[in-house]
Amino acid sequence: MKITRRDLAFIVVILALSITLYIHVQEHHLPPGKNIRKDLPEKVDKYVGLYVPPKAAATVSQTREESATVPEIKLPNIEAPLGQTQEPPAGIAGAEESQQMRDFIMWCKKRGIKLVGIKKEVNDFYYNGAAEEDFLPFDDIPNLHEVAAGLYEIPDPLLEAMEGKTFYLSHLRGRGYTVLGSWSDKNILANMDRGCILEQPLTKRQTIHEFAHILDYHGIQGVYEDPNNYWWYLKGVRDEIFAVGFAYDPRLRALPAGYMDVYSTANAAENFAQHFMYYILYGPEFRKKAQDDVLLQKKYDFFKKDLFNYLDYGL
Repeated sequence: MKITRRDLAFIVVILALSITLYIHVQEHHLPPGKNIRKDLPEKVDKYVGLYVPPKAAATVSQTREESATVPEIKLPNIEAPLGQTQEPPAGIAGAEESQQMRDFIMWCKKRGIKLVGIKKEVNDFYYNGAAEEDFLPFDDIPNLHEVAAGLYEIPDPLLEAMEGKTFYLSHLRGRGYTVLGSWSDKNILANMDRGCILEQPLTKRQTIHEFAHILDYHGIQGVYEDPNNYWWYLKGVRDEIFAVGFAYDPRLRALPAGYMDVYSTANAAENFAQHFMYYILYGPEFRKKAQDDVLLQKKYDFFKKDLFNYLDYGL
């Protein structure tokens, strides 16, 4: 078969286009940490700013403060080690027969929110992805009533950020983690939907905090070209109000002005998520502190006017 110059030129053009497309995909669709130097062992999430160290609990989005500055708002003390299961509490039990459970399932379906039970740790999902045997019926998960109570607190317009996404609910003790994307070719969070992983003990605080990350990253910032980027016009003011201009110190004793707790000083993402949670669950405390704090007042007003349509909690 004779190859003409015209055929050769056509082949060269096709190869050039293929290489260009490959480079574009690699630059714009690699998972967190895959564009860092090969000699670095950690996988770094470029959006959250914290890293997931090998063989350790994920810290990308934790909801347990290292120290609390508002005594009445402390999270429960978690004494059991990661990986230990928790017995179901009194409340929602025998989920198939529970009218409360059926109502919650229908409520989620109407809003396009999926619920999935899981039985392995966050780090395992992050590094090895998900397989069919990693899932279990979500209605067997302890403390599910806390997830329902937390989501019920959030107005429907804001819940649109969660449409088409999944809450992964675990039997295991740990913390929350926001799944911003999935990269099957790298086996990072492979076969997982965007959404949140909630580990025991499931609480209203954890649920609202992790949802706030979805609202922030996908709803406002539109990372990874998320289709639910309905609040894109708030990104500028969000970046201004929730920027953290100093290094995080979990042992900080004197809380800086403009923050409700120490963990909210970790970075802009945790700053947003923690204060979103405070706005809903601890409105009176938030308002009281904001009276004498200009930055806290800006945060409160941002939530009230720009996101919650002037809804105040706890009045």
